Amino acid sequence: MTRVLSGERPMMSERPIASQPCSPTDRGPGFRPPASVSLGVLAADDAFGVRALAVATVASPPAAHSETPMPITKSKVYVVDGDTENRKFLSRMFRTKGYTCAPFATAEDLLEAVDLQSRGCLVAGLDLPGLGGAAMQTKLRERRVALPLVGLIDRPNTRKIVAAMQGGAVTVLQRPCAIEELLEAVRLAVRKGATEWKSRQQLARTVRLYETLSDDEKNILRLIAQGISNKSIARQCELGLRTVESRRQTIFRKMQVDSLAELVRLAALVDPKL
Repeated sequence: MTRVLSGERPMMSERPIASQPCSPTDRGPGFRPPASVSLGVLAADDAFGVRALAVATVASPPAAHSETPMPITKSKVYVVDGDTENRKFLSRMFRTKGYTCAPFATAEDLLEAVDLQSRGCLVAGLDLPGLGGAAMQTKLRERRVALPLVGLIDRPNTRKIVAAMQGGAVTVLQRPCAIEELLEAVRLAVRKGATEWKSRQQLARTVRLYETLSDDEKNILRLIAQGISNKSIARQCELGLRTVESRRQTIFRKMQVDSLAELVRLAALVDPKL
């Protein structure tokens, strides 16, 4: 029997089609195992002008001996839940699956504990006490903390779900939800977090290198990134051609690149307008 993240089991009529039991007497000569069916529903909300939408995805049944893939080594799951029992249960469950876990009761506690070096993913209720889920996502983005969110919500709320997804959440699951469904969402979030963390580390390194340039060198870099030739740069900046060439070499050395293409790519990371 699949466990669910709640104190109560859902009624049979509320369970997904694929999880409905099938007794031996129901298995006639033409019996075939049911395909797994997932349903995604976006509730109607007049404020958003969204009509009710239901999407059903039918997939082939899993292989008889398929195994659940192990989580990425040393992956960390940050759990934020105001309910003590839920928080303890989630923490124990993630640890048994090979993750390290950091539980927090509030978004404020989480924000005090994380920084640019934090990596993994975030499992959090959207109805948090104090600072809510959407505000927590905003704070994390402002600090460039790469912790993709798997949101949990007790009751359907279109506004909160849309806000979470627009804020970069991997998904939002309504409780009670199957543990397997939550674990799959966490695996996706961990992979996404690893990619985002690597990108943000590269950006931080590029910014540090960029800040070693003088103001004149930054100006020349901006012109180089715009495709302007050395001669034109010399005229615009009222500098000698050899001076521009010398500063260009210095820029390459300080930015630790060997090609113009790589220099332009890094310049665009620092200033997307270039």
